[in-house]
Amino acid sequence: MRTIVTIKHWYNMKTGKLLIMSLLVAAFLGGCTNTEEPVTDGTAQAIEVNARIAEATRAVISGGYTNDLEVSFARLDNPGTTGAQWNTPVIDAVRTGGTGNTVLTFEPEQTYLTEEGESVLIGYYPRKALNSETANPVSVTYAITGEEDIMATEVQTGSLVDKFETFTFKHQLTQLQFKCVGSAGAIAKWTSVTSIKVKNTYTALKLSLDKSKGAQLTATGEANQTLTVKNYPSEVSLPDVEKPSTGYLLLYPTVNWGTEDLPISLEVKGTYDGNAKTLNVAVSNISEGVKAGYSHLITLTFTEDGKIAVETGIAEWQPGNGGSTTIIPGE
Repeated sequence: MRTIVTIKHWYNMKTGKLLIMSLLVAAFLGGCTNTEEPVTDGTAQAIEVNARIAEATRAVISGGYTNDLEVSFARLDNPGTTGAQWNTPVIDAVRTGGTGNTVLTFEPEQTYLTEEGESVLIGYYPRKALNSETANPVSVTYAITGEEDIMATEVQTGSLVDKFETFTFKHQLTQLQFKCVGSAGAIAKWTSVTSIKVKNTYTALKLSLDKSKGAQLTATGEANQTLTVKNYPSEVSLPDVEKPSTGYLLLYPTVNWGTEDLPISLEVKGTYDGNAKTLNVAVSNISEGVKAGYSHLITLTFTEDGKIAVETGIAEWQPGNGGSTTIIPGE
């Protein structure tokens, strides 16, 4: 039996509203196998399933979802059967780029099982093949550079009599944004910012997919990697400047990271009073630490006497707590 699947996918970049995919499945059920044309009492059956992306505003990250978006879905049939295996390869899907309503299609088309058969589906992004195992749970590994937006849906079980409902793609990483500001006197002293780096972070990650628990992202390496902030400001700007240059990184949300117990370690390099200077800055005032799906705005305030005052807040995605501190630079 085969069910023909068509998906329509909506996303609004400017407002950060929910992306909605509507899935229309025409099913015809007959006395056939999974690959045969489905027929139900000789009458076509229409099924509607919605999917969305929760709070996906990416004001800093370039690219967004205006281009074709390649995602994957993992599938497991008859999950209650002892030793049930996840299907391989995973299901490829492509969301057609553009604003407003666009179409996402499965490659190849997917079908419900006949009669009382059940199937499990879970989606994730970026698209990538499963690791070699097929027994539950399965997993996908990623090596991130700070630009990847890893997302996953909840896990759902569906059948011809109990259809799949709305899928929501949720962000699995945290976003750090960086602004560099200062007074006119400070700008005269700090003539350039040459780099901003985040130290002691994870880049080797594993996304586990479980038929009951859903998706879980974990770190598999050591928190000893250093990543350079993307699009970091090359100059200090006035605090009230319109559209200041803002850098960003998408990183693994370690528990309590950004608190006094586990500060975010920054290395800031710039030119101060004609000399190259390297500053080690600790951000330790993010209440409750960074969280998946949150975008934390870190404002580095450069002062005329060579100090940096650090403020933190929450940029778009979801609201949260902020704070501030003053860092005395080392040589």
